[in-house]
Amino acid sequence: MARIEKDGTKIYQTEDRQYKVKEQLLNTMFDTIHGFKDIIVSSSHTDPYGDPRIDALTLLLTTFTLSETECLSLIGLRDEMIKNEVTATNTQDKNREIFNINIKILAKCMSNFDNYFGIKKRQEIMRIESPKIQKAKEEFGGDEYLGLMFAGGVTND
Repeated sequence: MARIEKDGTKIYQTEDRQYKVKEQLLNTMFDTIHGFKDIIVSSSHTDPYGDPRIDALTLLLTTFTLSETECLSLIGLRDEMIKNEVTATNTQDKNREIFNINIKILAKCMSNFDNYFGIKKRQEIMRIESPKIQKAKEEFGGDEYLGLMFAGGVTND
């Protein structure tokens, strides 16, 4: 599959996911995600959104980013969102707001996991620059930055 960028660069991609991870990891990730539904459906709490297992699963899910920096960033984002967005005073509404934040973090995790799933992102296998950029690079001694700048691909913002 190929796509053409605005500057004329052709990018060829496979239908494969970008990173191949062990199937056990994928299964554990899906089990964790499935756990959210199980808690909501079968919770014995009078307020299923207040079940502490939801918070635990959210934090567990962030670890599957396989990057300590990204994991800590997601946890920090969640804490910041809870601090800034939870405004309810009664417990049930507060739990629902925190649950909604947990779902937003779950969505961010799923976006990060696409490298493993290959649903949206594809593995790039070849990039062919536009003839305009290739010519400009040759004209300016192979300097990629100057070639791109004079070919209109780089701005000085």
